[in-house]
Amino acid sequence: MTSGPRWFLLGVALGACVRGGAAGGRSASGEAGAAGAASSSAAGADGSADAPIPEDAKSLLDGADSTVVLTVTSNDGAPLEGIASLAVTIQEDGSERTVDFAHSPSAPIAAPGLELSLAVVTPEAGEAIFSVEARTAAGCTAAKGLATVSISSGMTAHAAVALARLDGCSPADGGGAETGTADGGGRFPGCDPVSDDCPDGMLCEVSCATKTAACVAGGSAFHGAACASTADCAPGTQCIDYAPAGCAVKICRHFCDTEANCPQPIALAMPRNVCTAPLACGGAASAYQTCTVSCDPTFAANANGGTGCEDGLACLLLDASHADCNCPAPARTKGEGAACAKDDDCAPGLACDPATATRTCRAVCRCYAENGACNADGDCPTAGTHCAPLVEGGVFGLCR
Repeated sequence: MTSGPRWFLLGVALGACVRGGAAGGRSASGEAGAAGAASSSAAGADGSADAPIPEDAKSLLDGADSTVVLTVTSNDGAPLEGIASLAVTIQEDGSERTVDFAHSPSAPIAAPGLELSLAVVTPEAGEAIFSVEARTAAGCTAAKGLATVSISSGMTAHAAVALARLDGCSPADGGGAETGTADGGGRFPGCDPVSDDCPDGMLCEVSCATKTAACVAGGSAFHGAACASTADCAPGTQCIDYAPAGCAVKICRHFCDTEANCPQPIALAMPRNVCTAPLACGGAASAYQTCTVSCDPTFAANANGGTGCEDGLACLLLDASHADCNCPAPARTKGEGAACAKDDDCAPGLACDPATATRTCRAVCRCYAENGACNADGDCPTAGTHCAPLVEGGVFGLCR
């Protein structure tokens, strides 16, 4: 993968197709070279809308040679309510750009999903991460998800984004919980764990109990390693206890604002780490984020204990190219072939297949999808099944 910005978001809501509510591009921002076109939309009688393109933006949009269409739903199948905007961030080669879509809070985001259309300039083909945050009118991030998308010049790429609900928004006013929100509504006073502005031998520890961030003695344990306390962890990380989620294990996790802050795995076959995991304070998402802990989410790796995660944690698939060591939900017990509504119904190593009307748990396999087929097909546990792509360019697929 070459260095430097590769794709630029020029316009959003180029006649954005909306299911379940109105959406319109509101703004685009990013690094030098990225440009944005402001626009607005009004819902029609059928709940859909096409956003007009301002005259001063048309010259920019003429340069767009590709389109990315994201279909946004909740990961639990229930409607997302009270959403006033959706922020789409594209991450590639350590850089990122963000575009906002307006949305009617009175229109729930429900199946078959909300389609967001983005115009993209693609000097060359490649892969990027699209992160979507659904926000309330008060700016609180109520749900978040991501997808890896392969883009080629002159093509339209489609990807599904399943948003996981966060617990930091107050139902009463749409604002953040007392501990802050995942979009920056409540960083605690004190040091910054991302820039790690503490003296040598110390690290910045975030305390949910005292609502402060303070410099404390640190250690040398790296991102993803087991720890007994934060004193074991290297600067930039913190010892996270998964006991409240039901797993008796602690690991060091690296703080981040963007993917550029995340350490990457040495093994080439492992998925990249991304900045997408909010730090929980008392079960609510705080304003701090941590990097994913790269692991092998395939059925074979979970079955033989070879995921790369510390004992007590499972490797869970996030999207077609990313996974994270985490504590699985207690209800995550269904086996291959069982009916499911969401990934959290299926045991580790399995995912709820979105491609069929009757959704079932299917084994995760290593795919390396190209031209609609997998370049690997050797780890499906059930005879007669073969690894099938989730998305073009995806590292992982499902056994069907």
